[in-house]
Amino acid sequence: MVQVTPVLLALSVGLLSAGPAAAFVHGLRETANMFAPDSCPIDTVSCSNLPKVDSCCSPKNGLLVLSQQWDLNYGPQKSFTVHGLWPDLCNGDFLPRNGCDSGRNHHDIESIVRQHDKDLLSWMNTYWPSNRLGNNVFWAHEWNKHGTCVTTLEPRCYGDKYRPQQEVGDYFAQVRQVFSKYNIYQALSKQGIIPGASYPLANLIGALRRELNIEARITCRGRQIQEVHMWFHVKGTENYIPAEAHGSNRCPKLVVYPNKNRSRRSEPAEVEMVEAIEYVDTEDTMPQFNRLQWASEQQILSPKFMLTH
Repeated sequence: MVQVTPVLLALSVGLLSAGPAAAFVHGLRETANMFAPDSCPIDTVSCSNLPKVDSCCSPKNGLLVLSQQWDLNYGPQKSFTVHGLWPDLCNGDFLPRNGCDSGRNHHDIESIVRQHDKDLLSWMNTYWPSNRLGNNVFWAHEWNKHGTCVTTLEPRCYGDKYRPQQEVGDYFAQVRQVFSKYNIYQALSKQGIIPGASYPLANLIGALRRELNIEARITCRGRQIQEVHMWFHVKGTENYIPAEAHGSNRCPKLVVYPNKNRSRRSEPAEVEMVEAIEYVDTEDTMPQFNRLQWASEQQILSPKFMLTH
């Protein structure tokens, strides 16, 4: 029997570190570390108390916020537009302002998405426009700060089927999927709430609750509706489930819902008063964010920084 001594072991390692043997060992290590996408349990829900699973199977940053905005000069007449889809920690705390993986930052999102899916790029130009610096700059900001924090889209999660920059297109495709399902304009319209009038805030919240089964939070600029935030957990990797809302509404009791193509600096005359309907709003029972932190994160402390999260 050969006795394995430290010297013999060192020599063996040295031999393996050079030549074909080293490549073989490296290949074994890579195979061991490679993630198998089909190994994920299908019923895992992010932020749940179930046993922990790989962050490729369920997003580690498992509370995601979909923000839709009503900008008077951008997007289709009968649609809100996307501001972003933002992963947060399960307790609602924000992630790093510079994103989660600078090595995967990209600045030419338009070219990447065009190669991924031309129809997706067309959709983004229509429903995800920038109101300040151009679409490509806006999309790059959203991907670099937020998309890189979606752990289920890390390259290793694709296994041996990964294609360079594939996760970028998949992030924007997921946003399209959630945005299309939770159509705010359509939900409000079904409840008789259409642009060109003023409505009690409680009516807006109640309409979204009944049509979309979700507890939303609404932000206004002055008296005008500006953004609607919705919170989600994720079942598996892309099945978004409504979650408890965080923070409070930031609007007056009577909200102006103006027609588009009006000056964003002026508030339209109130076309009609809609009689208030009594709905129970659970705002006072929701946990409160630090308001200064929230305003800073959303960058709405002054009109100059509107809608640039």
